[in-house]
Amino acid sequence: MWLVVSFSRLIPWMNICLELAGENTENPFEEIANLEPILQICQQVEIELTQMSGEDEPAAELHPQHDINQ
Repeated sequence: MWLVVSFSRLIPWMNICLELAGENTENPFEEIANLEPILQICQQVEIELTQMSGEDEPAAELHPQHDINQ
């Protein structure tokens, strides 16, 4: 009988954990602090390409806002 109670609590907990993990990995390019700063990487590539092509004005660099890289 005590196994039924423990398993009835374990299974919903596992489902909730899987749901939360799925939501966190659903959109990897969101602007969340713990994910890759994809916009900053793209901006740096753009700056380097304009410098390599010899254009006069490179794009402005992105700076962190609220201690979060964009």
